[in-house]
Amino acid sequence: MEFEIRRAEPKDCAMLWRWRNDPVTRRAQRLEDPIPWDAYESWYARALASPERVILIASPADPSAGEDLGVAQFTLGRVPEMAEIGLNLNPAWRGRGLAAPLIERFCAEGRRHLGFGAVIAHVKAENLPSRRAFIRAGFALDDAEGGILRFRRDFP
Repeated sequence: MEFEIRRAEPKDCAMLWRWRNDPVTRRAQRLEDPIPWDAYESWYARALASPERVILIASPADPSAGEDLGVAQFTLGRVPEMAEIGLNLNPAWRGRGLAAPLIERFCAEGRRHLGFGAVIAHVKAENLPSRRAFIRAGFALDDAEGGILRFRRDFP
């Protein structure tokens, strides 16, 4: 499937909040509790304004194909050339083999905005679909602690 990547906008907040509170998504997160709207809305406004973060959304290239596909958030870490990725697919698009290609394109676009040279992803050990997607997207297992796996990809 062909898709386009764009920066998130204020109008995307409610959609992303719904995706974040989806039961499958919550089980995959380190913090599994639902996020109240007010807390998410406040966080989202700060995230969009942060120069150390970019939120990107993938949309089908053909608008008739349906809803947006997924979202990635990149946040620069304590080491400026390294970012952490947070990924969430639209529940309607899960299980279609899109995660790895989305991760690859999200990383390319995230690098364009933030200039990082490496990305890390934290994944729950039991989250097999995410583990497989990050490996297919060129990430390697870098560390594991307390049931959380850290995957890393370096860019030339």
